[in-house]
Amino acid sequence: VRAQAREPERFSRAFHAGLELAQADLTAPGSVERLIAQLRPALVVNAVGYGVAKDERDEARMQRINVGLVRELGEALEGLHASVGAEARVRLVHVGSALEAGPAPASLDESAPLRPTDPYGVTKAAATAWLDASRERVPNLVARAYTVFGGGERPGRLIPTLLAARATSARIPLSSGT
Repeated sequence: VRAQAREPERFSRAFHAGLELAQADLTAPGSVERLIAQLRPALVVNAVGYGVAKDERDEARMQRINVGLVRELGEALEGLHASVGAEARVRLVHVGSALEAGPAPASLDESAPLRPTDPYGVTKAAATAWLDASRERVPNLVARAYTVFGGGERPGRLIPTLLAARATSARIPLSSGT
């Protein structure tokens, strides 16, 4: 298994076991195309995202990472397809976001229109729209994830906060709700 991580030092050694980590600044021009050409993957899972953490509020960077990188990834895979032939086309699994949907209607399914209300949701929905329009050229599916947690989760997020409070018996500050 080959992987690229923005901050590999945040993950435990156990997480790295069996992984071949590639280092690349995916925001650098041409880096996605070079990475795909180097790795020649059989399947790509794109879990890149910017804008979930409270300190990730640069909307131009959000657009570049959440939409631009997806387009570059799709174009790089399309270029790889041209060199390997149609029978070996690489599939792309793109991790979208629940925030693409916006306020949840009574019934939420894949046919529900997307109505994102914040910049992160807007950019993730734009990436999904590009992928939908590109499906003939770049075989893909979008997995819209809800409440994701895993190794390397930043302090201040819900699960790390609950675990830290449990370990210290500290009180957790909560809002009054809406």
